[in-house]
Amino acid sequence: MVNYSRLFKQSLSFSLEPKRWGPAFLVYLTFFFLIAAVGMASAPTLLDLMATGQLGLLNLAPLAGFMGAVVFLIVMSFFATQWVFGSLVYQSWKPKAGLEKAFSESGKKLHSLILAEVAMSAIISACMVIPMFLTVFVSFWAFPLVIIGFIAAVYFLLALFLNPPFIVLGNKGYSKALMGSYKLFRKRPLDTIICFIIVLVATILIGYIFSLPSSIIHGKILSAIGGPGIFALYALVFSGLKNMAWLLFGQVIAAIGSAIALAFSAKLITGFYLETSKGLLARILRR
Repeated sequence: MVNYSRLFKQSLSFSLEPKRWGPAFLVYLTFFFLIAAVGMASAPTLLDLMATGQLGLLNLAPLAGFMGAVVFLIVMSFFATQWVFGSLVYQSWKPKAGLEKAFSESGKKLHSLILAEVAMSAIISACMVIPMFLTVFVSFWAFPLVIIGFIAAVYFLLALFLNPPFIVLGNKGYSKALMGSYKLFRKRPLDTIICFIIVLVATILIGYIFSLPSSIIHGKILSAIGGPGIFALYALVFSGLKNMAWLLFGQVIAAIGSAIALAFSAKLITGFYLETSKGLLARILRR
């Protein structure tokens, strides 16, 4: 029987320690500033082109450059987040391990962590997108497939989301880790669903609480928008610059919340994995 009360308390205590959420916070904040810097550097050119009506199919280089830079930074942020998450999984197992050791162990498995996340996302996306495509472009009578696809997406999300501990602690490749998560779900479906719900609800609540300052600030900025077309964009930019200090404050608080939620998820998932994989845990402890 999984002791969810103990797991929750341990996860909350773990996630509130600055040394746990600190690295994720630095990652989130760093990439926020990088993306903001790219946006601020590109904004004058893009706004001028839009104001003069020159931003079209024959003059997409500035927009393409901006979008390319943003996509690149998002991908790098995803890689960095996976690295941090792997280190949190290792720290969840060995709380006294130093950050250098935790990141070293995570780095050794980073390719598997990334591939597992990509594979899981691809499977879930396929379950959602293919039925929608058939409904829109083939026949509306295929709409029931959308419902079936949604159910399949939820099923695979529940079945595969426990893969990180299998990679970091079980020393498995991404495919075997996904299969291990799937087998654990088939063996303990109710426990896995409860674990997922706890992670989901806690993540939403933490994110909501810490995003409140940012939401209020963004609402204030958006309220300044007025006028048609390009004038609304100019008003948005100027309002953002005027409230930059408050915008940064809100983003810092939101980044802390996201980092705490990540640490909580890593600890609870790892704790659940260890409690439901006693034989595997014994083999790990003997290494």
